[in-house]
Amino acid sequence: MAKDVLIKLGVDAHVLYPLANNPVNVNANCELKDDNNGCIPSGTNIEDFVSTVYYGKWATWEGYTLNELGQFKEKDYSIIIDSIDYEYGIEVLANKKNKRKDKSKKTNAKVKECGDDTVEEEEETYMITFSIRKKNSDTKTFTIDPKLKGYN
Repeated sequence: MAKDVLIKLGVDAHVLYPLANNPVNVNANCELKDDNNGCIPSGTNIEDFVSTVYYGKWATWEGYTLNELGQFKEKDYSIIIDSIDYEYGIEVLANKKNKRKDKSKKTNAKVKECGDDTVEEEEETYMITFSIRKKNSDTKTFTIDPKLKGYN
């Protein structure tokens, strides 16, 4: 059943905030999940997370904080999804660059209207650029390169 999809990025903010933006640090301190059975294939990492989205619908990314046990929100940090940008593969999103609007902490992107009729599913690797905002301090930016699968 075609529907809009919500993709959530959980960040262990107090651990990741002082570290450099590199895949090892991001993989160790972030999680991705969605409301459409998105998954990370066995033996891989967060950059291999695949969300299935549907043509003509919307995908929304939002961030949240978690601690090392994933049990509660960290009140001194907030997670902002700054942009969702195409990297490579068959384009699934209608626009190659999708920026957050106004002061929202999430980003929406329209899935293109119609996929290639000759391909049952199409896959795009994209970049999530997100920021960790620490209370009374600087904001730091990080990136992740997961995947989208588009279905007609």
